[in-house]
Amino acid sequence: MYFIWQFALLVFKFKEYALAVVMAFYYTLMVSDAFYWTNNEIHQAVGWMFLWLGLYKYQKSRETPLMFRLISFGIIGALAVLTHPLMIIVVAFVWVYYLLEERPPIKDQN
Repeated sequence: MYFIWQFALLVFKFKEYALAVVMAFYYTLMVSDAFYWTNNEIHQAVGWMFLWLGLYKYQKSRETPLMFRLISFGIIGALAVLTHPLMIIVVAFVWVYYLLEERPPIKDQN
């Protein structure tokens, strides 16, 4: 039941309702479409990942300086990766995506 506090943080603190719904869908799909419950750390890592994304979006909406966002992004992202090594692919992709999103748009040279 570790994911309940992560879900509560997403809903009540960060106000990231879309991430909370996707997190609920993930855990519901895992229970409804699997014959056996897979007792694996990947579910904990996915919970950390949702918390990671919610915290980053929350800090971005409050215009927290980029350095503080990257530090918290790195710490919670590392928790997700250390919980289950398969999360390296997801964490790396999202890390690069959000870093590229921070760049100012390229202006036309015409």
